[in-house]
Amino acid sequence: MAKLFRYTGCPILAKAVILHFYTNFHNKCNTMKPGNFILDLLRTYGQKGTSAQNLMSSSRMFNFSENLIRVTLSRLVARGLIENFERGHYRLAELSDPITEFIEEWRLGESRRRAWEEGSFLMVQSARPTDKEKWLLTSTGFRQLRTGLWLRPDNLRRTGTLLIGWLHELGMSDEPIIGERLMLQKKDYGSFVDDYRINKLDQQYLDVVSRLESSTENLQKKPTNLAMIESFTLGGEALHLLAKDPYLPAELQPPRNRERLWQTMLRYDELGRSIWSPAQGSMPASITSFG
Repeated sequence: MAKLFRYTGCPILAKAVILHFYTNFHNKCNTMKPGNFILDLLRTYGQKGTSAQNLMSSSRMFNFSENLIRVTLSRLVARGLIENFERGHYRLAELSDPITEFIEEWRLGESRRRAWEEGSFLMVQSARPTDKEKWLLTSTGFRQLRTGLWLRPDNLRRTGTLLIGWLHELGMSDEPIIGERLMLQKKDYGSFVDDYRINKLDQQYLDVVSRLESSTENLQKKPTNLAMIESFTLGGEALHLLAKDPYLPAELQPPRNRERLWQTMLRYDELGRSIWSPAQGSMPASITSFG
């Protein structure tokens, strides 16, 4: 299985160490695909699932034909991503659960991270990471320092065997070496941190907060169908940003803008639920598209 080590030596030795779904949740695109739509909506219903009729009714708001939804449902079942657990009813397959849990962790906010020992990094070393592993590493806040070597600040709430188990559940193979508490000097990680484009991230938070607040003011004034579409798509954009955020230490990125987005999104999700509930009959756990 993947190997875990804790490096507690000096910076000189640390420098020596340095020398060396799904293939995606959903690709961000301007046009929602029927498969993405079904997976997004089923994710909100959890293990109780929902009916094909309900999926087709919702899909009409996104201009998907009933025939297209039926065909897509069959294909997703064949791929093992969803299951037809009773006649005319569908839910995410069990194998999708780690992905669902990862997405839903956006609700934890800043508790997804812990205090950082400055200069301490997580490391994943893999000579030939698969596309799935590259996606996984990027989605959990790792960035590639050089070929085969991925780092992120060691401030995730999971550590040790819990960290390894979590990465395996999300799709990490047994081949990579996973290391904790790799101590680096600032001169060795300063330019690496630039890859996070922190200023751009902060601007994204503020932009989405502004749009969520504007939508909140006007959503209940709109026709129900338009309000449902807007809450599903805009909420999905915010969820996408929060779920895949690197949750950097406060020493590298003050969390105030991210916290504001998180709090705004929690309120917006509740608003979306209130809009979708009367139309859907059975209220999902969360009304947002992952995007």
